[in-house]
Amino acid sequence: MYRWKDGPRHPRRTFLKRFAAIAGGIVAWRATGPLLGDSVVNTGGTAVSAASSYLSPRYLPAGYRLAEQQAEHPYGGGRGQEQLVLEYTNASISRGSEHPLLIYQSLNPRRSWFTLLQMDHGKAIPLTLPSKQRVSATYSDGWRVRDENNEPVWKADDMHSLAFSSDNLAVGLRGSRLAGLNEAELVHIASSLA
Repeated sequence: MYRWKDGPRHPRRTFLKRFAAIAGGIVAWRATGPLLGDSVVNTGGTAVSAASSYLSPRYLPAGYRLAEQQAEHPYGGGRGQEQLVLEYTNASISRGSEHPLLIYQSLNPRRSWFTLLQMDHGKAIPLTLPSKQRVSATYSDGWRVRDENNEPVWKADDMHSLAFSSDNLAVGLRGSRLAGLNEAELVHIASSLA
């Protein structure tokens, strides 16, 4: 049998081992869909951002876990890798999945956050992000919906929103009071985005 100088005794076995290691690495890499812009469901409660440009919350209220993250969300305001939508649900309350916390992020928003989040121009709230950057956010205490006559009406009993820009990233959060998110919690989550 041929023996390479200072090398393996069985070159085919070594080749097969290396090939298996590379193939396994590719499978593991492909399984991390958000890095490629795919939609994934992650019930582990931690967010893996699709790119280093996107933010993840360092703080979430008790019971909230990451349910889904999408780069191709129809309401994300961008296209493909230009956007990321994180959806968190509160598993500790009944019907918590019906009232998610949504965090929209876009590098190049196609629509205004006020339109996207159905916000009216609200009050300005100063935020300090973990990077120590200070931004001015706009808080809206409700959202526009259509009534039974298809007329737009303002509804302030459940959903409320917060929107701001950080560097080259537009960020919008929408939360539900019915799922335990009050204004202070929404501001706390936004202030923890890093």
